[in-house]
Amino acid sequence: MDETLAVGDYKFQEKCKNRIEELLTTGTTVLLVSHSSNQIEELCDRVLWLEKGKIKMLGNVQDVMNQYNSYY
Repeated sequence: MDETLAVGDYKFQEKCKNRIEELLTTGTTVLLVSHSSNQIEELCDRVLWLEKGKIKMLGNVQDVMNQYNSYY
């Protein structure tokens, strides 16, 4: 989904974001693989950080993103 959202225009990105949020409100699990911290913070409530195929950290968005941002 990361690449799809990256190449689409603003309207397409908004349409995708709205659909993801709709799915989340109905209890559907959405797996977002992304390099965009903004997308992750905006759309996710849990994050799995992988580093060279190994789990680096798993937890809520703020905790993982704070560690990730201080790591890089």
